[in-house]
Amino acid sequence: MQSPEERLLVEFTAKQADYGLLEDKVHTLLSELLHEHVRYYLIDGRVKDPLSLLTKIQQKQYETLDDITDLLGLRIITYFPDDVEKVRNIIEREFTLDLDNCVDKRLNDNPAEFGYSSLHLIATLHPKRLNLPEYEQYTGMKFEIQIRTILQHAWAEIEHNYVYKPHSTVPPDVKRLFFRIAALLEVADLDFQRARDVIEEHSRIESASDAPLDGTTIVKLADEPAFVDLEKQLRPYWTRATREIRTEDYLRLYTSHLMEIGIATIGQLRRELVRNHGRILAFSQNRSQYIPNDFYPVGWSLMQLAQILYAEKESKDGVEKVVRSAYKPDPSDVEDRYNVLRRIIREVPENH
Repeated sequence: MQSPEERLLVEFTAKQADYGLLEDKVHTLLSELLHEHVRYYLIDGRVKDPLSLLTKIQQKQYETLDDITDLLGLRIITYFPDDVEKVRNIIEREFTLDLDNCVDKRLNDNPAEFGYSSLHLIATLHPKRLNLPEYEQYTGMKFEIQIRTILQHAWAEIEHNYVYKPHSTVPPDVKRLFFRIAALLEVADLDFQRARDVIEEHSRIESASDAPLDGTTIVKLADEPAFVDLEKQLRPYWTRATREIRTEDYLRLYTSHLMEIGIATIGQLRRELVRNHGRILAFSQNRSQYIPNDFYPVGWSLMQLAQILYAEKESKDGVEKVVRSAYKPDPSDVEDRYNVLRRIIREVPENH
């Protein structure tokens, strides 16, 4: 006659392959769900090892396999504490939670003791997925999702090996040392989050119209839809170009010329790109016939704009200075460019 432990192990062995398939399904779902909303470090998972399961059955005296909620376990590692809540909200929306068995181990009943752990959610697939043929075989199969930050994860892994499962009794002063480390990491977690918030706020300020034009703000401008669209309009003129090349050095090179001309803010640059949009297209079309390159450098519009602005000031030397950033022109090249630019400025109206 089978013992209760043997019976549960037999039942689990029969379902072990299904849990492996479920792991793949849930891992893929989590990756897709989090991708658009949360920047995370890692998602991993494991189906419980039979030997580990036997130990747990003996300790907890389970009667049925359904009582064991972590036969499949997945872990989501985030970068910041507030991302844990974002992940939790997504999981609550997309899966069915067993609220009676969910545990928030970040909460510590003893305020005098440092606690540092993760959020444990027990879930099953949502009915909207279980109704689909590819998911219906996983009906009733529970799994655990642990969510923690990368610093929580580092501490938990070390603590698990040296305190939770020690080879010998851990002295109280060593345990206290681990608690102190946990407290320091908790502070570090929050400080990293604050640092991120400050950086993101600074980034928002930099992208404002009155932000100074510099090597940082030009890189951000290059990702704006209007700038991307302008560059796409210029690329067909490079008939030999089979690829694009984007380097921050190229963007910053011609930004320095624009700054010398007097473009001081990112807002001014946006306005000049709009005002001279038609002129940039016309001059680019004219010059493209001389371009042998098999690649298109993202940011070419900045080089064109700098030449246009110098020509508006009737500065042939300025036009030559911009061109020399790309190659060494002969005098006739500079003269031709300058004359073409002056004609385009007369013939092509400004955009407003």
